[in-house]
Amino acid sequence: MEDIIKQITGKLFKDGPYEYQIYIKSGDLGLGTINSISIFVDNIPDHVGVDLIIYAMGRMIDVAGEELKRSEDEFMINKIIVERYPSLGEMVTAMGFTTELGLQSFSQLNATLLKNRDKKIDLKELKQKVSSRVTKLTKVMEYITNTFTSPIEGIETKVVSHNVAGILLKSNSTIVPALRLDVNITTDKGIIGDKKNEIIKAFKDQLREISPIEIHSYDILAINVFFKPDVVNGLTQIKA
Repeated sequence: MEDIIKQITGKLFKDGPYEYQIYIKSGDLGLGTINSISIFVDNIPDHVGVDLIIYAMGRMIDVAGEELKRSEDEFMINKIIVERYPSLGEMVTAMGFTTELGLQSFSQLNATLLKNRDKKIDLKELKQKVSSRVTKLTKVMEYITNTFTSPIEGIETKVVSHNVAGILLKSNSTIVPALRLDVNITTDKGIIGDKKNEIIKAFKDQLREISPIEIHSYDILAINVFFKPDVVNGLTQIKA
């Protein structure tokens, strides 16, 4: 395998919609040699699927087809990483695989991949869903910025800034179109602990009540509440 590893490792391949690199880690665990295959995708394709692994296996066959067929080594697919999406992490389980791509002969692994060749993660569709959710939440935030009021008598609040962003995340072994919402809310009096939490809860309650999209557990809501005294003519005016 050393010659195969030298010829393949780190080289940029272009097959189908993919630009990718293959890395093979080989080792002897006492019961024979195992070869762990990792694939790193350099571009952002419309999907990532089993076809990518089949392309990578084909590149290995091009280098040493007969040797691989005769080999008594065991092979496994370790991980697939889309480097432009670090938030996704390893993607093999996200395609629905658990142990199917674990240690086995090269021929058996190839047969397993061909049997599952239609499995894929549709990144283009997920990006469209993210974009749609960002647009809808942005409109909601424009409304809340002008209408949110303090739930605590005697304390005034103001939504001074917000930012809505979309991100693809892995949640429960699937890829989801998540949102990240960062909000800054100021108060006219210093508050601590439970009162801050009360304002944050009121904001989230209003958000969920009027939002046309469901806020999921994997969405990230970062609500910051802080005291900001008024400043008039360069002098800080502390309200009693």
